[in-house]
Amino acid sequence: MNNDLVKAKDYEAALARLGSTYQSALLDPIEDQLTSARVQLSGRALIAIGSGGATAAAVAAARFWRRRTGLPARVLSPLAFIEQAVRIDAEAVMIFSARAKHPDSGFAAQHALARSLPVVLVTERDRRDLAGPLADPRIAVVTIPKQPLDGFLATSSVLAMATIAARLVGVQLSPRLKIPTLPPVIGASRLLVLHTDVGQPAAVDIETRMNELGLADVQVADARTFAHGRHVGLHRRSSNTTVIALRDGESGQVLDRTIAALPSGATVLWVRADAGTDAERTLTLLAAVMQLPVHPAAAAGINPAKPSVPQFGRALYHLPYKRAFPVSDITPVDRKLAAAGFGAEECSARSLYEEAHAVWLDSLKRARIRGAVLDYDGTVVKTDERYSLPSAEVQSQLIRLIREGLQVCFATGRGDSLYRDLRSWLPAELWPRVHLSLHNGAWQQPLNAQLHEHTAAASDLLLELAEDLRPFQAAGLLTMRISPSQISIRAAGALTSPKDLAAIVTAASSTLPTLKVAASAHSVDVVEGTSGKAQTLRRFESQWGTCLAVGDRGDVGGNDFEMLHETPHTVTVDACSPSLTRCWNLQAGARGGPDALLAILRRLRSTRAGFKLSNITNG
Repeated sequence: MNNDLVKAKDYEAALARLGSTYQSALLDPIEDQLTSARVQLSGRALIAIGSGGATAAAVAAARFWRRRTGLPARVLSPLAFIEQAVRIDAEAVMIFSARAKHPDSGFAAQHALARSLPVVLVTERDRRDLAGPLADPRIAVVTIPKQPLDGFLATSSVLAMATIAARLVGVQLSPRLKIPTLPPVIGASRLLVLHTDVGQPAAVDIETRMNELGLADVQVADARTFAHGRHVGLHRRSSNTTVIALRDGESGQVLDRTIAALPSGATVLWVRADAGTDAERTLTLLAAVMQLPVHPAAAAGINPAKPSVPQFGRALYHLPYKRAFPVSDITPVDRKLAAAGFGAEECSARSLYEEAHAVWLDSLKRARIRGAVLDYDGTVVKTDERYSLPSAEVQSQLIRLIREGLQVCFATGRGDSLYRDLRSWLPAELWPRVHLSLHNGAWQQPLNAQLHEHTAAASDLLLELAEDLRPFQAAGLLTMRISPSQISIRAAGALTSPKDLAAIVTAASSTLPTLKVAASAHSVDVVEGTSGKAQTLRRFESQWGTCLAVGDRGDVGGNDFEMLHETPHTVTVDACSPSLTRCWNLQAGARGGPDALLAILRRLRSTRAGFKLSNITNG
């Protein structure tokens, strides 16, 4: 017997494991990783990146994202992503790479991070095993269950990554996947794959497998694309063409009528997924079509798990091309252009912002700073680590500056938990120079005094807003925490962005104009109009003199917007506004959050006239 035919059993064994692969991906206890990934992706359009077999998983992820969030999602190869312009304030990247070893994936991640895009990596590897750009701590890693090693044609890893993508968006999946057995496809040199939206990932998978092994030429089209001229090609080549119809139970009527209109002699293979949820039907079709190469490969004497790879193919796979696409760090001007909605190539807008940046930077260099008003979550600590203490480096720099005489105020939506955290690591002798503006300025608290939030009930206006939001709470769409000085609202759904939640709250408060609504990266806070971080900054500037204000949500509607627009001496470590005169990001490159704050703190130097920022450039 042909040795290749014996080895082909390896591929069939991999197909036999698909049911258990689905179950392991469904039950794998990685909810913490999925939560971190959702934080990265929330509220953004998705770019799903994959090569080879992983492309089908990327297509499935994009489908799930569009269906679940209503936001755009597109699928790109690593090279296509690197070549395209991407809005830094609107999109996030999800990279699919089972082994995470090929440099293409790392290069795509490097470009994404340089553009300050959130990145999620879905892979079989643990974070500690990653190397190069993919080991960057800013990347949220989702590790799929380890499977027996795929051969040349990926099987288990593709289904596992697609299943994990469904879990990530929060769809409910059945405990078992019923994978239909397909009849053999033999003798067709051409395949015409007609699909619905549910079947698109499976269609891409067929094209990948059959073309990678050279078993058949594959044309992929939805039913209506096929109707616009491609039927002529089928008519001319019908003798050697098999039509594969990927049908799902809910959206297959157009496909049914299309197949019914074909000539009676057309060869049609139906692949059906008639039961289950939308996501389950997508996964069923994807798993089912992995069977298609078995019989054509056997007839051709090819081992699907380990075909003979030509030498030029190996050279192509490892082709070096990085020098053709140098990684360019995003600049402060790039961030402002994005915030203003201008493209990177809008020359007049770029010139305007470059001149404004130079003026602002010169003013900041000349300022003599007496105090600092700092946002906390997302600025002093990472948003997804907000219940942890600041890094040792941030603690060290803050202690240094306070010892040298800098007055520091933490302006935050948090309450008494921050008071306790600060007392746990700041030396007691420094407490008199540390001030708290809690609940977004509604609660003023010196660190060296006992906690003293007023205990009266929340105001009538806050309670009225809470009642207006009660139907959303009853429907399980949000949660509310009502305190005497603010309402803090969080989305119950993992993928509802704070910006969308803020729109709900703002609409509910539209008849209560004296309330302030502000969105952070994880919640929406509402306080009385007499409170706010801007008032805090104004008060401390009148008391101390010039203050440097630093926050992370300087975009319109962000909870640092008012504070970072109160004076020109304001810096954001993340989102900025279109303002020419304030709320600039000092950093070139992707550094943000506490890392960007640390760079600022290190540049603050004490002088007789106050603190000054040294070694700041046009970035």
